[in-house]
Amino acid sequence: LTSFPRLFKAALSESTPTTSLEGRIALLSAALLRLVFGHVSRSIFNADRLTFGMHFSRHLGGGGGGGGHSDEAWDHYLGLGGLSTSQGGGGGGGSNNSVPGWVPADIASGYSSLVAAFPTIASDYEFSNGVTWTDWMKSPVAES
Repeated sequence: LTSFPRLFKAALSESTPTTSLEGRIALLSAALLRLVFGHVSRSIFNADRLTFGMHFSRHLGGGGGGGGHSDEAWDHYLGLGGLSTSQGGGGGGGSNNSVPGWVPADIASGYSSLVAAFPTIASDYEFSNGVTWTDWMKSPVAES
């Protein structure tokens, strides 16, 4: 709690003044959110960073399914059911259903389930780019 006034003052000093009150509030909100996220995330143990990131991104947009994702999508991400592979829609055939070589064998079924439930995810995040994703999988600090 004692950190908040310092973070708020930092947000005030770095945001660009505008003539519109709504614009000023939006700029201050974004700056404060970024500063709070940076402050809190530095104090979290490495093992807990992914969990914090998931909770933060889920609630960022407000409400249960914030950030543009439905509650069913988050339930799928968390392994609680949610979207079935049949709800993912068409277009899941071809290269989207094949598991790339960078995906370890023990999680290949999870990868297939994710791609089936969210058909555009493989192309949106370029899962076919083995060089990038292999480096990411092997990185001890994948979040950076």
